[in-house]
Amino acid sequence: MDMDVQFADVNNLHNIFPEKFELQFYKAFRSLKHLGCDYFYFLGLDSGVSYRFCTHENWIDFYKDEKFILNDPLKRVVESTPFIILPWEQISFLHGNEKKTMYGRISFGLFNGLTIAREHKKRKYVFALATELKEHELARYLLLEKIDTLEKFTCDCMRLFDQYLMLMLNPVTLVM
Repeated sequence: MDMDVQFADVNNLHNIFPEKFELQFYKAFRSLKHLGCDYFYFLGLDSGVSYRFCTHENWIDFYKDEKFILNDPLKRVVESTPFIILPWEQISFLHGNEKKTMYGRISFGLFNGLTIAREHKKRKYVFALATELKEHELARYLLLEKIDTLEKFTCDCMRLFDQYLMLMLNPVTLVM
């Protein structure tokens, strides 16, 4: 799956969900926030259309302005697999300007991140999580000690995205 097509509208990397759904994403995120996760980015892909939710608009603006999308090693790895759980420190082979993108994340205070991608029923779900604390081994902590919380969180977000798409495809009309 070529995510460059999905990212074609890089002018709008901010949240696209209605407020009701944003609040539900924030509610789901709270379970990880209590564990030291400060940043959450969600990308849902359905039929070539991407839907985004992000808790750090300044980072997304910088990411867009610096054109990091063109040199993002996390994006490169996620594109090529239907399922992956990738602690950011595991990215050891960087192409061209990919180091600049990873250093950009650090300069914005996004450390010890974890990216998860999974495909299910012809949809792709991508989660990026990070902490602002250099010393907090967030990826390791979530994977080794809080995997149940992490799995519940990803399932909740996937279900929320599916509900959103269902409402978009089959809107309920009110008769007055």
